[in-house]
Amino acid sequence: MKKDQGRSFIHQITPKLAALWPHFCCFCHSKTNLRRDLCAYCEIHMPTLTMAQSEGNMTLCLRCGAEWPSDVEIHECASCVNYATVYERICCAYRYSFPVDAMVQQLKYQRKLSFGRLLGSLLAEKVAASVQSEELPDVVVPVPVHKNRYATRGFNQAEIIAQWCARSLNVPMKASWVSREVDTEALSAQNRAQRSLHIRGAFRANEKLAGRRVAIVDDVLTTGATAGELATELLDTGASSIQLWTVARTPESHAMSAEAADVTAGSAGAVGRVDGVNTGAGAGANVGVEPRVDRQ
Repeated sequence: MKKDQGRSFIHQITPKLAALWPHFCCFCHSKTNLRRDLCAYCEIHMPTLTMAQSEGNMTLCLRCGAEWPSDVEIHECASCVNYATVYERICCAYRYSFPVDAMVQQLKYQRKLSFGRLLGSLLAEKVAASVQSEELPDVVVPVPVHKNRYATRGFNQAEIIAQWCARSLNVPMKASWVSREVDTEALSAQNRAQRSLHIRGAFRANEKLAGRRVAIVDDVLTTGATAGELATELLDTGASSIQLWTVARTPESHAMSAEAADVTAGSAGAVGRVDGVNTGAGAGANVGVEPRVDRQ
């Protein structure tokens, strides 16, 4: 048997075997035939980006986190629509509230890895519904963590989510092609400007990403400092386009209280789309960065 031939066979047969295994809901533990760990009843309670509230249906802007009354499934506010974003597309499955917030926290801090599989699968469903097959990226990369934090935690939650998402979409996932070179302090208690300053220059991307269409995968989108800095590094390396896929988006009023933060604020240099909607032209969007060439 040739080198890696056995491993390739295992990767091919595992999804087929997994399809035959019974699945049980992560919440109520009932058996489900949806081929994922979430039953139809519990899925009803997942927090969508547009939700009915006391003042009516409130829609969440993916780019700045602002909420406004709307019955239209266009997740871009009147302010952000006037500005371009560096991202070709932003896809987000849910808003960051219960039970999604609890799932992310338990995955990250309590090693509930089954939640990573479920969140990755749900994110893949959102991407598949928003992106045409010919518009899928060439490669998916998770937002990396520093080796010291990886050694302490034992895993990277964004990598687990990206793994299952990429597998569902049949897109290669290359976690080793990006790295976090700077072990930044916890960013959860910092404002947008502080995060952007501390995360600057923290990432490195492999030259293999040059000329490729890349999708960044992360768990939660808040102020945008981390994923945006990674997008800058990818563009500096020569990536042809960047998409951003996240499980959840925090509302603006809760952005600084979310533990996982990561997509950048700053100037923009390219017209992009949010869930398939053209964002228009301009400069200075909340989510997006301009390629930086003054790296020291």
